[in-house]
Amino acid sequence: MRQPLGQHFLKDKRKISQIIDALELQEGDTVIEIGPGRGALTRELGARNKALKVIAIEKDKELAAYAEQYLAPELEKAGNKFEVIAGDVREIIPKLGSYNLKSYKLVGNIPYYLTGALLRALGGLGPLPERIVLTIQKEVAERVTAVPPKMNILAASVQFWAEPKITARISAGAFSPPPDVNSAVLLLTPRSDTPTHLKERYYRLMRALFRYPRKTIHNNIAASPEHISEEKLREVGIDPGARPQNLSRDDLVRLSENYENV
Repeated sequence: MRQPLGQHFLKDKRKISQIIDALELQEGDTVIEIGPGRGALTRELGARNKALKVIAIEKDKELAAYAEQYLAPELEKAGNKFEVIAGDVREIIPKLGSYNLKSYKLVGNIPYYLTGALLRALGGLGPLPERIVLTIQKEVAERVTAVPPKMNILAASVQFWAEPKITARISAGAFSPPPDVNSAVLLLTPRSDTPTHLKERYYRLMRALFRYPRKTIHNNIAASPEHISEEKLREVGIDPGARPQNLSRDDLVRLSENYENV
């Protein structure tokens, strides 16, 4: 284990089963696994399903070699296909389009320091995975799934393109070695109604609105280049005196649709 890489391997078989359940795998699915490690999840994927194609992304060179030597034969013997990509997931995920994957699902036990960068990379993918199941720090998962009156910039960012749901919580003792925090399994289901033509505008407004969470919606916007009058805010159903944490994802989309006409 290399602590600089944030490696904490999940050993609880019941939690591993819950993670795989959240993927809702079908025969012939393609699964991208981030950080297979020693293969606890990978082996269960192969044992429970047939004709899967598993693409494992592993930064640790020794673990990537381990996957090639031991995990590949085990999965292929069970009737699955297995491929290892050695490298940094932050560099590999944005290049997934070159693999010409028509549909795929993604799963991973994510080192805590990688979570933000990975979520940003996933939000920029096209096409998106059918389902994304990530084991991440519990507090971060709770932030991603927040709704008004606890909305935040991370929730607003992810919820633009996905519907998030916590499907399980995992104590630190379920990992080897145990981390300093508890974890949660976060299911991200990409939205079919994402207004991709509004993406740049949405994120620009989002950053302006949540720059100073304690300020009102109107004051945050007034202090940014995205000026919107109080009248326009009321016209689209938004209280100028409310705080940004009271805005839902749909509020932000509606505001993005209208603000250029001010």
